[in-house]
Amino acid sequence: MRVILVRDVPKLGRKYEIKEVLDGYGRNFLIARGLARAATPAAEEEILRLRSQQLVNKEVQQTLLKKDLARLEVGEYTLTRGANNEGHLFAGVHAADIAKELQKTSGVTLKADAIILEKPIKEIGTYSIGIQGGEGSHATVTLQIIPEE
Repeated sequence: MRVILVRDVPKLGRKYEIKEVLDGYGRNFLIARGLARAATPAAEEEILRLRSQQLVNKEVQQTLLKKDLARLEVGEYTLTRGANNEGHLFAGVHAADIAKELQKTSGVTLKADAIILEKPIKEIGTYSIGIQGGEGSHATVTLQIIPEE
């Protein structure tokens, strides 16, 4: 039986792929759970249209992401945190904190996993933070952490 996957299915395929599966698996599991639908000629044409539309949307998103990353690289960002007299922060600065600050300051929304941070920042100072945008787009921002007064 030929089916068109409606969602990503682990160990089978990705969304909008056409797969040949056993009849029982296709009818009783994939189609019954809304993971796939029967591959009719009309459905296959629709899938081709959806794939091309998905590619166009992905290209547009990549273009917007590159513009946002270029805009981020221009600025310097400051984060205020509580610290002791030696310059050690009371709480570490994590990728989620940096993403929230970048969104608040520049308006660019990033996921925390896009920020390349080996370990939380635990001292006052100026840091160069990498941002991975996916498919070759990368940016580096300067983040200055200053103590609260």
